[in-house]
Amino acid sequence: MTDHRNVPNGHGNGNGNGNGKGNGKGNGNGRMDFSTIETTLAIPNLIGVQRRSYDRFLQMNLLADERENHGLQAVFTGIFPFWDFRETCSLDFVSYS
Repeated sequence: MTDHRNVPNGHGNGNGNGNGKGNGKGNGNGRMDFSTIETTLAIPNLIGVQRRSYDRFLQMNLLADERENHGLQAVFTGIFPFWDFRETCSLDFVSYS
């Protein structure tokens, strides 16, 4: 049987952490257990991040004339007005609610 403990890519045989880094412990079956590694960063509230991003995109808490030109407002002002192929009529964007 070949000893893989000092392989540079970190694949060990379960008798160490494979690459000499971290504090993973082998359990004898070839798998590494990194569950005891302490976290250094707090996990952010990802739902809150998504909600704030969506709120900034919609700008629904602002009146139509108070909205900044980003998000959904920028999409609509960027594509409107548009004309038919004969340029006899157009469709304009006024506001959304």
